[in-house]
Parts: sequence; structure tokens; C-alpha cells
Amino acid sequence: MAKDEQVLIKLSESEKIGFKKAAEISGIGFSAWARQVLRIAATKELQGAGEKVPFLEVLSIDGDKSPEEASELFHKIMKKSVMGNPKPKEKKLK
Repeated sequence: MAKDEQVLIKLSESEKIGFKKAAEISGIGFSAWARQVLRIAATKELQGAGEKVPFLEVLSIDGDKSPEEASELFHKIMKKSVMGNPKPKEKKLK
């Protein structure tokens, strides 16, 4: 999928810091992280409204996936990459 479109959004400084830190913790670049988070949010909103999710068909690896199978695959990937990362361990004070 070509990624030649850009979106400019306004953020507070603290949001930008938090988002960049989250991307760093996840181990992926900020743009990829933001795209993943937006894809998750858009999928939930669109499916909740009974709308087709236009980018899910792109996830079909072999071209034989139905939109429902692509959606399931997308959720599995997103759960592992965005939500599956453990939180950093906190140091215990003695």
C-alpha cells in the first residue's frame, strides 16, 4: 500500500511527548504507531456504525481473505503490536 497521503493534526506539547514515548516503547516509528492507533480507532467506529472499513482488504496477505477474515487478522495484529507490549517494569523502592 502506497503511503503518499499526509494528515496534519494539532496536539498539545504533552500529547506529542506522550505519543512519541508510546511509539518508542512499542519499538516502532512515530508515524507507524500513529497510523496503527488511528486504524484501530477507525475500525471500531466504522464497524460500530455498520460501515465498511476501506483499508482492511489491504491486509489480505494471499488475496483470498474475506473482509471479515481481514478484519479478524487486523485485530490480531493490532492487539499484538499496540496493546500486547508489556509496560516497563517499575523499580521498587527499598
